[in-house]
Amino acid sequence: MPQLDRFELPPATTQPRMGPPKLEYIVRPYRSSDFSQVRDLLYEGYVTSKGSVVDLGLRRAWTRPPCLVGFAQILTGAAIVFAGRNGVSLCRSLSPTTQSRIGFALVGLGTALIVTVRRLIVHFVRKFCDDALEADFVDINRWYWGAGGGFWVAARPRSGAENDDEVLGCVGLEYRPLDARPPSSPHNPSSTAQIRRMIVSQNHRRKGIALAVMDAALAHADANPNIEYIYLWTTDLQPAAQALYDRIGFERFGEKSIGPGWAGTTMERQYKRMRVGKPTA
Repeated sequence: MPQLDRFELPPATTQPRMGPPKLEYIVRPYRSSDFSQVRDLLYEGYVTSKGSVVDLGLRRAWTRPPCLVGFAQILTGAAIVFAGRNGVSLCRSLSPTTQSRIGFALVGLGTALIVTVRRLIVHFVRKFCDDALEADFVDINRWYWGAGGGFWVAARPRSGAENDDEVLGCVGLEYRPLDARPPSSPHNPSSTAQIRRMIVSQNHRRKGIALAVMDAALAHADANPNIEYIYLWTTDLQPAAQALYDRIGFERFGEKSIGPGWAGTTMERQYKRMRVGKPTA
C-alpha cells in the first residue's frame, strides 16, 4: 500500500446567524495529548449530553412496554390506595390497611421497574464506551494511523494557553485490508475502510464540524487506491448523523435489530460509500 501523507485542512470558519463571534478551528491528525478530551467526547456523545444515545434512548423508553407496564402498576396501585382511603373496599375480605399495602406495593413495583429499565439503558451504553477504552482507545495512533487509516480532531487553541488545543470533534478511519464483512463477503473479500467514533461536542454542534472531520477522513480514504468502499454503522438513536451520511453520498445497505428486546427495538443501520475515483463496473 502506498504511503499516504497526513495532512491538515485549512482553518474552517462558521458564522452563526446571531450571538457569539465566529468559530474558527482546524482539522488535524490526532495527537496523544488529545486523549483525555477525545475520551470525554466519547462519553459526552453517547452518555451524558443532551441528544446523546442515552438521552434519546431514555426518552424513547417512556413509550416502550416495560415503562408502560410500570405506569399501569403505579396508576393501579394509586387507585387502590385512594379507594381504600375513601372507604371503598375492593374485596370484602380485605381490611383497609391490607388494601393500602397492596396499593403501595404496586406503586413500588411500577416505580422499581421504570427505574431499573432506565438504569439498564445507561449501563448498556456506558459499557459500549468502556469497551472502547479497552480496544481502539488503548492506543489511538497505533490502532488507526499504524494500520493505514487515520484519526482526526477538530481543534482550536485555548485562550491564554500555548500548545493546548480544545478538541471540538473527532472521527476515526479504520483501514481493513481484505475485509470479509458487508458490504464485502467471505467469498469476495475486498479492502475497505470503516468510519468510527464520529463525535462532536454538545456545545459546538450544527456548526459544520462533523462535515469537516468527515471530509478529512474521506479524503484520506479516497487517496488509497486499494480501498473499494468506505462504510459505517449507526443507529436510529443518531438521526443527525444519519442525515449527514445521506447528504455526503453514503447509501444504506442493511439494518438489524440490536439491544435487549425489553427496551424496544433499536435499529443498527449500515451505510456504504464507494471510494471516489474507483472505476465502476
